[in-house]
Amino acid sequence: DKRAEVILDIEQARSQSILNAFVQNYVANLKIGDAEVKADYDRQVALLKQPDNSTQYHLRQIVVKDKARGDELLAQVQKGGDFAKLAAENSLDQSRINGGDIDWLMTSQLSPEIATVIKAMTVGQARLVQGVNGSHIVSLVEKRATQMASLADATAGIRQSLAQQKLNEYVLSVRKASKIVQ
Repeated sequence: DKRAEVILDIEQARSQSILNAFVQNYVANLKIGDAEVKADYDRQVALLKQPDNSTQYHLRQIVVKDKARGDELLAQVQKGGDFAKLAAENSLDQSRINGGDIDWLMTSQLSPEIATVIKAMTVGQARLVQGVNGSHIVSLVEKRATQMASLADATAGIRQSLAQQKLNEYVLSVRKASKIVQ
């Protein structure tokens, strides 16, 4: 019994190593030209010029299942409770690992319910928002005009993003072309 588990673990590790080597080789051999990088940069700049993208909001959140629990936690936050601790102990969202911090976002990256509320908030304020995934206690840490890095500063990140997109597209095409037997 144990021997079969060990053999299975070894085979899975072998398969994972082969997959990792393939992915590294595939990405290393991708040719992402300067024109492609510039086109993606221009696309991002155009997106930032849209009205909903002119401001970035640094947010924290606590996600709970129901409004009653959301109201309780919001009251604690408004009385000076430690947001990060409350998020770590109560949030259903992965951001709980970072004390509820979800970093800088534009309203176009948020659900419409949260985006509407965030636009009306002042820095330091927390509000309860009903969303499709439950109740969100959202805290506005800071806000700023959206900033776009220069092409030179953004190039490495854009190349990495384009490589990931191409890898995802390739995997999807292989899946579509494959006959999977169970």
